Amino acid sequence: MSFYSAVLFVHIVGALTLFMALAIEWSSLRQMHRTGSSAQASLSIKMSSSLPPVNMASMLVVLLSGGYLASRMEAWRDPWIWAALAGMFSIGGIAVTLTRRRMEEIRRLCADENAELTKELIARLRDPVLLVSMRLRIAIALGIVFLMVTKPNLDGALLALGVAAVAGIFPTMFKQARYKEENIWARRV
Repeated sequence: MSFYSAVLFVHIVGALTLFMALAIEWSSLRQMHRTGSSAQASLSIKMSSSLPPVNMASMLVVLLSGGYLASRMEAWRDPWIWAALAGMFSIGGIAVTLTRRRMEEIRRLCADENAELTKELIARLRDPVLLVSMRLRIAIALGIVFLMVTKPNLDGALLALGVAAVAGIFPTMFKQARYKEENIWARRV
């Protein structure tokens, strides 16, 4: 096996690890949204608390191995590489700006598993921004995979990431509108 093949394998494993961590985080968010007690919320929080280091490590592996692969392929002048890099940094930025602070606050509120499930905690557990962040990061990651497979020009790369971002945000917007409608009908009954 050549060094290039080994790095390519590491790159793919890094990407798979990133998707695995995102899937576990999504599962944890879904559990938090449906929780009925502080103990259940705490369990979901514990499940997701080890994920940020895994996400960061896998992103670092993908970036470093991808940088090596791009150098070997002499692909640094290809616009899809730069779009993929921008997508990777946007995934990290979204996690830091939209998710981290909210999850830290939820962890603080769930520190005592026997604590009462307050309205504030329920609101934070069901914060729609957490779901938007999750879906957006997954969609952008899938958009990056699309870029790696198709290797489009700059317009195609930007379009692909734009479509991915819209695809990540749109279902959440639709769900929020439906949720508000259901609450309006529940109040009328």
